[in-house]
Amino acid sequence: TPVSGLASDPVDAKCNAASTFSYFYQPKASEGGSCTFTIAGDDPCFVPYDPANPPAPVEIADFTNDRGDTVKSIVRVERGAINRGIYEIVSFFDPSAPAQDGAALRGWNGKLLWMFGASAAASRFQTPTNTNVVFDDTALRQGYMVAASSLNNNGTNANHTLAAETLMMVKEHIVEQYG
Repeated sequence: TPVSGLASDPVDAKCNAASTFSYFYQPKASEGGSCTFTIAGDDPCFVPYDPANPPAPVEIADFTNDRGDTVKSIVRVERGAINRGIYEIVSFFDPSAPAQDGAALRGWNGKLLWMFGASAAASRFQTPTNTNVVFDDTALRQGYMVAASSLNNNGTNANHTLAAETLMMVKEHIVEQYG
């Protein structure tokens, strides 16, 4: 539901909801600096980006992944519900230059880092992921896509078969949507 950061109430009996997309960019002034490669905290590298009213390209820092591909330093946070769990995907994504015809996103190195959560006290509720965990500094700096689902956190779910199924379903979504 919107309480968990989704765009709508569930659209079916499996608690699926429409995905939401948030964009953030690294200002040119922070390029090469010591800011924290995140959207939160004391000195975040990324600030909100409005695709309807974007900053000029010269105001956006450049990013080079571990394959040597250079793109504008813009990330997209996708949040949705799959298999009754809330998932989150963070990747470099330039709304002005999306991938075409099944090609992988530019800036994404084609690798996925999946974040698993700890704990041992499963709740009965659909809970959101933690964006600060998914916004992994080390992985993003190399060009990895970073993803997590609340059903891969033992604090939400202790059914490991369901957790594995959810990971496979979100991975399938990534292949279909991101290349």
